[in-house]
Amino acid sequence: MQQTPLSPAQNRGKLLILILFAGLLLIPVLAWSWYPGPGENAGLKGNGPIPVVGQNQYYFVGKGDTLIQLARAMGLGYDALHNANPDVDPWLPRFGQRLLLPYSAIFPTRPIAGITVNLAELRLYLLWQQDGLFHMRIYPVGIGDQGTATPEGKYRILQKILHPSWTAPASIREKDPQVPPLIPPGPDNPLGNYWMEFTPQGDGIHGTNHPYGVGRRVSHGCIRLYPEDIRNLFGLVKLGTPVHVLYKPIKVGIRNDTLYVEAHPDFLHRIKHPFREVVRQAAALGWTAEIDRRKVARVVKEARGIPRPVSKEVRPESTGPGQMATVE
Repeated sequence: MQQTPLSPAQNRGKLLILILFAGLLLIPVLAWSWYPGPGENAGLKGNGPIPVVGQNQYYFVGKGDTLIQLARAMGLGYDALHNANPDVDPWLPRFGQRLLLPYSAIFPTRPIAGITVNLAELRLYLLWQQDGLFHMRIYPVGIGDQGTATPEGKYRILQKILHPSWTAPASIREKDPQVPPLIPPGPDNPLGNYWMEFTPQGDGIHGTNHPYGVGRRVSHGCIRLYPEDIRNLFGLVKLGTPVHVLYKPIKVGIRNDTLYVEAHPDFLHRIKHPFREVVRQAAALGWTAEIDRRKVARVVKEARGIPRPVSKEVRPESTGPGQMATVE
């Protein structure tokens, strides 16, 4: 596929404005984080196969860039960006080095309206119906770490609060008695400006005053989003919206009559036989053609979080330095 440089407008106003100083310094300025863009997030059918959505991009490292800063600027989670580029030094990437920005994804289940959170990939999917078709937005999230894991299951949005206060859990105050028992709304509030509770035990979806934790397993069980993302999500979600939290490190989808597999690190060690899991999911989609075992093994071993074809090869062409390009 021919790949041409993308202007900020072609990039859907979503990622950044690149300003060049002295021919050397590229400064990304965040616009918004969710994806796919407006022209790509419609047309999904609930009775269709599990889709592969969005398109990956390339970015060429500027002076002083780090992966954690770029993840924030590009609207990606840190782990997602790091996993997609395992050979890149996260703190000292080489100037001009090409990064793959993982905006393509396989939806974790057949399209269903509401919120779907896949803990394995640290992404939240919002689907809603309009004119008989599903529209989608994807947001990177931070989730609970070991010992404070985000609960799996099917829930609903129970309450929405603008400018919430934060009551410190007893477990946190036991570890650090200096933590105030109550933090009012404001810049020091770890919930940010928006709170949506989805379990009777008090687990919620919220913003954060530490955005560099998005895309990582660092929370105490809640699901945190970038401030601009939770503002957008809060306005789209109503009370009673279904919330499905699952753990699915291997996902299988179909695009253009090609079978794709997307694999993420299996940090809970649940997948004992990856190829069997791929075959099982493919059969559920009605796939009857041959699956390349070696391709599947490579995708699972690398666990880059990128949908890759396992029935035929796709090799995107390269582009020139200092430019971004769309890739499959």
